[in-house]
Amino acid sequence: MELTAADLAKLMEALGENTRTVIPFHFLKRERARAWADEDFANAVIQTGAADPMAFIFGEDANWQAEVVSTLRPQRLWWCPDSTVEALLPVVQNRHKNDLILEPDIQRTVAEYVHIPPPEGAEIRRMMAADLPLITACSPEIAWLRNAWDSWEELLEKGILIGAIADGRMVSAALTYARAISMDDIGVATESAYQRRGLSSACASALVKAIFDEGRRPLWTVFVSNTPSVRISDKLSFVTQTECTVIREQDEDENS
Repeated sequence: MELTAADLAKLMEALGENTRTVIPFHFLKRERARAWADEDFANAVIQTGAADPMAFIFGEDANWQAEVVSTLRPQRLWWCPDSTVEALLPVVQNRHKNDLILEPDIQRTVAEYVHIPPPEGAEIRRMMAADLPLITACSPEIAWLRNAWDSWEELLEKGILIGAIADGRMVSAALTYARAISMDDIGVATESAYQRRGLSSACASALVKAIFDEGRRPLWTVFVSNTPSVRISDKLSFVTQTECTVIREQDEDENS
């Protein structure tokens, strides 16, 4: 059954805040998602809005999950339990025209802050409303990090954005991509021309400190294939807590 707004709190209580629910809880809290669940709330599907279409699947009943998935439009990413992903794959394939890839994903947490200093020539700091001209002028390589928020202004008001300023621009950033009840999922990106200088690591380190300072817990969600991101999380002492599999369409350059 598709849940009403009145049912969402019950769903969140049933699933519980954990390393797999932070991102969908962010969308549910901000009323930017639809949700379906069985009678016991043991299985659920949470679908985010059209701006960043993703489906998060929970539970062990592959038949129930497949029934819901078969009614949904194509998604950019389908986050599936490892135990049911193979059963869901042909159902998801029917929703897409292109070939699909199974992408192992890990969710990592850290117990304490690890300081990584900024490289020479860069200023790392928390960005504020006065920095909006710098923020909005950032490269698309960074701007995608804001996808889970309605605007940069909302992010600055309700989340955390750490920027690296070099050559008069924000060339790297780490931010709270998603905020659940007490956990924050981290997103980090650096312009291509400024990579391999330690900017992403320094920004992420400052963000972890800011999250801990607010009495919250940082989370690092990453594809296993994203080696640079995994390495940064290793530097910051993140350790894997849970795993899942993401189904996504194959990119054109992956066909070559």
